[in-house]
Amino acid sequence: GLTMLETFCPRCFWTLIRMKFHPPFDHGGGALWTYMQQIQEAQIGHHIEKSGRLPKEFSPFCDIKSRAEFPKHWSKFRYQHKSGVILYGIPDEIFNLADGSLCVIDHKTAMNKGTGDPFLPIYKSQTIGYADIAENGLDLGEVTKIGLFYWEVQRSGVIDAPADHYEKGTVWVPFFPKPLEFEVDFEFLDPLLKTAKKLWKSDTPPRGRDGCKDCMKADALFELGNMISETEQIADRRILQNCGYLQDGLNIVNKRIYDRRSGRLSALRN
Repeated sequence: GLTMLETFCPRCFWTLIRMKFHPPFDHGGGALWTYMQQIQEAQIGHHIEKSGRLPKEFSPFCDIKSRAEFPKHWSKFRYQHKSGVILYGIPDEIFNLADGSLCVIDHKTAMNKGTGDPFLPIYKSQTIGYADIAENGLDLGEVTKIGLFYWEVQRSGVIDAPADHYEKGTVWVPFFPKPLEFEVDFEFLDPLLKTAKKLWKSDTPPRGRDGCKDCMKADALFELGNMISETEQIADRRILQNCGYLQDGLNIVNKRIYDRRSGRLSALRN
């Protein structure tokens, strides 16, 4: 889905592939999002258990009848796509619909901006990918509906009237469910995977997008590495000078050079 963003940068994508999409100094939101998803799933479970369907606020997904059984770990929820790429992931929810087909849903604690959401291509490819694995990979059944359950936090209401949202030592914040449906179109993934494979197989990084801030940060990081390397080389020369360029000094410097190279190679392998 990254390949569809207006801010897509081939060079950054090429780099991320080789880092298994775990860039350095990258930290998520911790346990907060896990807690939010557990709350959202509990609400869905409550309505299904109580009424056997979802209330009108969840239209067009009101015909959800029950939760479907599926592997809850990425190592099991996977299959090899016709492109040769192995798709895998952990879908938030897969439901049984009233007509016997399946529905794939992903929870988003965010505002539903419709087609104006800049990350919509990522969310769409994500849910289509899950549906593809479920139907064509694991043969769990036909997937006829997919989409997002946005959970919009009503922060302005709390900010404007904090007293109305505090009772007996408890602060409560309302969330409004705002569903968004996508078309089940497995061919949607084909050009995305084609682009990803092309970058994956490239031995050298492609040209970055003009004005890409991540490329600028990466260049700065690499330049910092060069500065550190130059500082280390100056220290090496001082050691040699202090030792009168004798064998003991050479041994110390050679070991420093070896340790630096080994450490960087180890980091690259990791």
